[in-house]
Amino acid sequence: MQNPTVQGSSLGQPVRILRWLLLATMLFIALSYIVKTLHWPLLLDSPVMHYVVYLMRHGARPYLDITDNNMPGAYYVEAFAMRVFGGSDLSWRLYDFALLGVMTLALAAIARPYDWLAGLVAGGLFISLHGPEGPSFAVEREQVITVLLVLGYALLFAAVRRKQAAWMFAFGVSTALAASIKPTYVLMPFALLLLAAWQLRKRDLRAGPYVLYAMEGLIVVFAYDLYFLLRYHALHGFFFIFRHVLPAYSGVRRVAFIHLVTSWDRGILLLLLLAFALRLWRWQKGARWTWEQWAIALGAGFALLSYFAQGKGFPHHRYPALVFLLLLAAIELLQSLRSREGVWLAWSMAALMLLWMVPRNARALERVRPENTFTTSLESDLQQLGGSPSLNGKVQCFDMVYGCLNALYHLDLMENTAFTGDMLLFSDPPTAATDYYRDKFRALAAQHPAEVLVISNESLEYGNGYGKLARWPEFDQSLRANYTLRAERSFAMREGGPLPPGDHSPAAHDSYRIYVRNNSPLLAVALQ
Repeated sequence: MQNPTVQGSSLGQPVRILRWLLLATMLFIALSYIVKTLHWPLLLDSPVMHYVVYLMRHGARPYLDITDNNMPGAYYVEAFAMRVFGGSDLSWRLYDFALLGVMTLALAAIARPYDWLAGLVAGGLFISLHGPEGPSFAVEREQVITVLLVLGYALLFAAVRRKQAAWMFAFGVSTALAASIKPTYVLMPFALLLLAAWQLRKRDLRAGPYVLYAMEGLIVVFAYDLYFLLRYHALHGFFFIFRHVLPAYSGVRRVAFIHLVTSWDRGILLLLLLAFALRLWRWQKGARWTWEQWAIALGAGFALLSYFAQGKGFPHHRYPALVFLLLLAAIELLQSLRSREGVWLAWSMAALMLLWMVPRNARALERVRPENTFTTSLESDLQQLGGSPSLNGKVQCFDMVYGCLNALYHLDLMENTAFTGDMLLFSDPPTAATDYYRDKFRALAAQHPAEVLVISNESLEYGNGYGKLARWPEFDQSLRANYTLRAERSFAMREGGPLPPGDHSPAAHDSYRIYVRNNSPLLAVALQ
């Protein structure tokens, strides 16, 4: 592999100018992202994960009391980040910046033998695409997984490059944590180990110590997963989630394969097409990939399999694949500029990034107007009903990610139950998971009925609307008989951005209703 610091002096003036321009652009992207997003609120999944940790700190047990369906790693990684950075909106912005910073430095370390600038280009481009998606997709689980995987690659390559097997322990820990958050990555570290062992054997190095250290790291994390479940006596509940809830959720809102492909950013698709053409050109000229580049491509393959397996086409589901593919493209670009092979394709890639993608993404970031009106309005309504501590343990959310749990978190209110989503309660036809959670809710409501119900119009399966209540007739009848509608609020702005042009249907609005139990003292307060 060529040393870029040695070759730097032989670069032509246009290439040197382009390198400085790329570096300045990536730094500008990073600084702009920090400045323009520092005020963003927590939205979508992050507040739910926050509230799960909040419930656990107040004695609720995951998979038993708490109905959330995430893997163990998602909980203790979230809890660790909240201890380090705090749980406020601003703290979570700092966490987002830290994740992106670690990821970009790790990318630069991976790319160093080829050209360290490739890592910065890949990281900067990812940030420029990540920003316009708004706060709803900031610090999603896939972003954490992406950072863990990229860090794992940097540790793996450092171990082999430096011939220091001990680095493999940290590789095992990092990749196992990613797999503990989403099991679609559980085979990835083992595939990378096989590839690394093959490379070590080619160098006449003993692969055994490297594999042993990596396995120790993997075992430590997977053993902690088991300890986590046993600590909360949640082993049976976890297997119920794994067998019934995850399949039910994975079958909801799946989109066609063609949409999974075409929903990617057009600039990225064009950039990757140019990078593929450049790779073919350089391959014909004798430029072969190293084992590290094949390992990165393997990671992109696993990430794409995870994306297609989830089948929902959400922007954050693309993050791991996107980062690996951007890194491969950036390495091809900068190596081509050095070798003068396919340089016209390299300049086309650079022009695409600098003249179209980055300016377009910067304008899109300017247009993001994050709204948290659902949560702030609900907080105000709940405070009028007494707020904390008088409502503690008396409020029940029927919502998923619109912001009801976020309001309870901000107000320091324990929910009446520990239900973190209502999708399975209103599924039609019912599944085994639906029957289980309805029975569980009936038992809890019979013992301790909620004084206040907050019901949003969010419905992941059938499209938004309060018609979801009719899919559980027993609950709908009980609601009408025992509760009084206190308020209904609707918001024409989606949290994180405006409605699609011309979309003024009620289902397109975020909305919630507040019901108060008929024999509750709060009803008099509510009717004032």
